[in-house]
Amino acid sequence: MEADIAALTVATWRLPDHAMEEIERVSIAHQQKPRLLANLRDELGVKGLYYLSTCQRVMVSFLREGETVEVGTELKTLLEKVLALGGTAPLTPPTVYCGEEALRHISYVATSLDSFVPGEPQVLGQFKDAYNFCIEHSLLDSRTDWVLRQVIRAAKRVRTETEFFRGKVSTIPLTLDALHNAFDGRSNKSAAVVGSGRIGTKMADLIATKFPGTQLHMVSRSEERSVEWARKHGGTPWQLDTFLSEPPALDVVLLASDAETPFFDTDAAARFIVKSLKTGRDGLTVIDLGLPRNCNPDVAGVSGCRLVQMQDLAMEAERGKAKRSGAEDEARAILDEELEKIVKSFRLRELDKIVGDLRQDIVDVGKERLSKLPPALEASLARDPAFMKWYEQSLRAVAHVSITKTRKIVEEVRGNGRD
Repeated sequence: MEADIAALTVATWRLPDHAMEEIERVSIAHQQKPRLLANLRDELGVKGLYYLSTCQRVMVSFLREGETVEVGTELKTLLEKVLALGGTAPLTPPTVYCGEEALRHISYVATSLDSFVPGEPQVLGQFKDAYNFCIEHSLLDSRTDWVLRQVIRAAKRVRTETEFFRGKVSTIPLTLDALHNAFDGRSNKSAAVVGSGRIGTKMADLIATKFPGTQLHMVSRSEERSVEWARKHGGTPWQLDTFLSEPPALDVVLLASDAETPFFDTDAAARFIVKSLKTGRDGLTVIDLGLPRNCNPDVAGVSGCRLVQMQDLAMEAERGKAKRSGAEDEARAILDEELEKIVKSFRLRELDKIVGDLRQDIVDVGKERLSKLPPALEASLARDPAFMKWYEQSLRAVAHVSITKTRKIVEEVRGNGRD
């Protein structure tokens, strides 16, 4: 057989098994991927290569015959060469999976069963984006492509038939839900992000990406910092004290400051509500992501103000975890069923290729034997089109009967688990 699922190999650098610095070193910049991945594929001597890079892992997958014991060391060395890492410390070899274990690992990655937060729906999106990139840049061969498409199909079945992807358990999707609720039905959306640190910047990017056209207000304790921040990310700069005393009309105030004590109190909330009502808005949503809290809890009692705190997000996350936990066993069961189908289908696909080759071999041998007849007899028969047609049809019939019986035997052996 040309190949079996045993030829599937997966090598991965993954947190926490590998340091973040290692993962960053083997992460390839987007514009360099086509050239460097093609080089890596050629250096490995494989026809197809799949590459996935996320904040948690870098994974390389391919089909290759032969010994796989040293593939981790080989891939490490080739990546050091392809990525020109010779002047830095040597890479740590990746964790390597082969055969059915490799297929299981890829499937667990696609369905996020192997993620820090199992059940995150964006993981399947990342997996498909990486697949589409490899297709676009001709990095996959037909066999590797087929395996990946079956994995994506299995992951979609998990998404469709279980609750595994349903519950939200991390800050960004939970905050996004709160923003959707706040902006629902609003035509002229307006939001302020208070705090120009990592979380505030991430939230400003989230609003700009998910709610294009929203008027953004960038608030910082330092006026200079707010101007710089607004210039980088777009929006109107505000110094915090001015923002609190002379507020703009807003739908959302998102607090993500590192202030040590709450600075958004009931008086501030009341001023914002008055401004919102004057501009035709029906209220204000305050989302407090500060640790410690940026908002006084009493703000929840201000008429027209809806307060979303970290404890609210935490409670929603627990509900999401409970929903996913109940579906995790079901997700694994579906994957086990699908993986069994994939392995069997892969073997039958390879068997079909061999069957086709054998059928042609029998016909070719028959024609060769005919050519070795005495010249006079061969010439006489060759001049008889009816005979030649009958002879070729007979060869194909013999090939069909023989191969059908052989395939049935092979399938029975496969079905009984004897390789």
